Formats: sequence, C-alpha cells, structure tokens
Amino acid sequence: MKKTVSTIAFLAIITLGFASNWQYWRGEDSTGITKEEVGKIESATGLWEKNIGQGYSGASIYNGLVLASGNDGTNDTIYCLKESDGSVIWEYKYAESPGKDYKGIRATPVTDGKTVYSFSRSGRLVCVNLKDGKLVWENNLKDKGIKGLGWGLSSSVIIYGNMLFVQTGGSGMAFDAKTGKILWGEIPGTSSYSTPVVFTYMGKDYVAFLGETLNIKEAKTGKLVANYDWKAKLNVNAANPVVFNDGKNIFLSYGYSGNCILLEFNGTELKPLWQNKNMRSHFPSPIYYNGLIYGSDGNTGRGKLEAISAETGEVVWKDENSNFCSIILAGETIVSIDEKGTLSYYDVSKNTMNKLGSKKVIEGGGKYWTAPSLSNGKLYIRGSNGQFKCVKVK
Repeated sequence: MKKTVSTIAFLAIITLGFASNWQYWRGEDSTGITKEEVGKIESATGLWEKNIGQGYSGASIYNGLVLASGNDGTNDTIYCLKESDGSVIWEYKYAESPGKDYKGIRATPVTDGKTVYSFSRSGRLVCVNLKDGKLVWENNLKDKGIKGLGWGLSSSVIIYGNMLFVQTGGSGMAFDAKTGKILWGEIPGTSSYSTPVVFTYMGKDYVAFLGETLNIKEAKTGKLVANYDWKAKLNVNAANPVVFNDGKNIFLSYGYSGNCILLEFNGTELKPLWQNKNMRSHFPSPIYYNGLIYGSDGNTGRGKLEAISAETGEVVWKDENSNFCSIILAGETIVSIDEKGTLSYYDVSKNTMNKLGSKKVIEGGGKYWTAPSLSNGKLYIRGSNGQFKCVKVK
C-alpha cells in the first residue's frame, strides 16, 4: 500500500474554512443540486489538469481538498489533491483489477470530514483517514461472496450518522462506519449500478435501494417497509431513484429503450401513478426541480437533454441539438457535460430550459459520462481514460 503525505499542506488548507463543499456523491445532499450559482460557461478557464487513472468516479470537495480516484491497470488509487493547483497531498492504493470493459473504478470517494470511504468494482469497501490517507479499515465483500456485475459494482457510499449504505447484495446493505462491520443486508442476490438514496417521510428516515426491485427500508433498522419490481434490461438500473415532494414521490428510469415511472409512497406501500417511455435514462441520474424532472433521455451516443412534467410524465422541453449528457443543478441553472467533453448551461428559473451557452473544456479523455462537481466557483470534470480537470466558472 503506497501513501504520500503532506500534513503541513493539509493543515494549511483545512483551516481556511471554505463554505461551499461537495463532499458526497451528487453533492451536499446527494441530489445533484447545489445552492451555489455558476458563472458563464463561455468564460470558463482551466486551472489545472491531472491524470488520475481509468474510471467513472466523480470528485468530492471538502474545505479545499479534492478527493478523486482511478485505476492504473493494477491498483485503484484514492487521491487527496490541493484545490488550488491539483498537487497531491496524499494517495492510497489497493490492488484492484480494472475490469475487461469500460475499465476502472465507478464509485466516488466521499468524506464525513474525518474519514474517506470508497467502494471498488469487485466489492472492496475501504475507509482511510482524510488527514493523511492511512488505512482505518477495509471489508472485502468479494471474499464474502458478493456477486459482481458485468461492468463492475458502482454504488457510491452513503453516509448516514454512524452507518454506511451501499447498493450491493440482494437488497442493499448497511455497515458500521467506524469498523466496516456488516449491520444488516443480504450477501446473496443481484445488485445494480445505482447508489442508495436516504429520504424523510412524515418525520421518519428511509433509504431507497434500487436493484431488480426498489426496496424501501427504515434507515435505522433496515426493516423492509415497501418494494416495487423494476427490473431493467441487462440489469442496468444505474440512475438513482429521484425522491421528492417530502418523500411522497419516487421517480425511476432505465435505458435500452426502457421506461420511467412515478411512484407514490405512503409509508407502507408503493403505488404507480404513471408510466411511459419519455425519459429513459441509461445511467445519468435525473434531477427534480420545481415540478419538472430534468435528465438525459436515451442511451449513450444518442441521448437528448429534456424536461418532463412530474405530474403527468409528458415532455415539456427537449434540446434536439444536445447529446447524451450528465447534469447538476446550480441555483436555477442546469449544467450539463456531454460525453464529448462539452459543457452547456440552461436557465430553468421559469420552468423551461433556456440554453445560455456551451464550451468544450476538455479533450482526449475518453468518455465524459460522469456528472461534474461544483465547489467554490470551480467545476471538476473527469474522463474515462483518466483526465481530471479543474475549471474555473466564476
């Protein structure tokens, strides 16, 4: 295991007290939404760039520290980088195959401010110190019989108090954040490529695990309270469940000419409200905002950015000139990156999508399938071949 450390650099950064973090998969509340606004994309400038190895994991940003990961053909590496210039503060390596197809790590490294958690494509759950990158614990689920997926396990870790949730095993699993010990969940069964979603309904916390079935469990106990069969073609349930309306509604979507559905949750059961083919998200997670669901409809190579009505499921707007893309919402601006590395942004303040501009910001990195991360006026973009770039947008 290799680690390089600069404690002085770490302490200098951590005391600066940056206000805008993006420390989890899909941002501070794991919805892909941030209150931070984005500047003009046409004026975006590259600050630094680094090759971090193959993969599709996103970046997490915490108090001036940037967490990223990739695979070099033999090992996965978790990087802690300096926000200002991309220099390495520490790195942690562990043995992991890159896989045969679409190589590299999928899960985004996340932090609670003290430790960093990551999940490998074969099922290795790792916890290291945020300060110096030293190993705290690891739990190799592959050795315990976790069933792999054709394109590798992909769930990012969701931190819930002293518990960790991972979409793996038969219906999702929970772990002790301090030790990595399994708290509940079944090893046998087919997993999926999505990440769990924690939400609150009527004052009680639940977690949604989407595998071949959507399973709603009590977050604290793991008790199953409701489920709904939602088996995707090739088992590619990759887009996260989108939960909104105070936990009453859950939107699901899958690609390969698949379907989308809106479900109603009442605390004990899930009821379908409508179902159609208007948003068939291959794997980018859609975003709900102000009555509309925004996302990329269709598979890689032919998807289009659109918005559908959450109430009816009808298409409200589609950018016919767009490409397959992943998105975030910054203030009232949708920011997308298409698979060729072009950033675009759209004003959605009036429940429409007014395109404001585009700019190609990176090249030569393979597929740009990973949603960008936004923190302190900077977007972080990664390509599947390892190109990782920090772009200033303010």
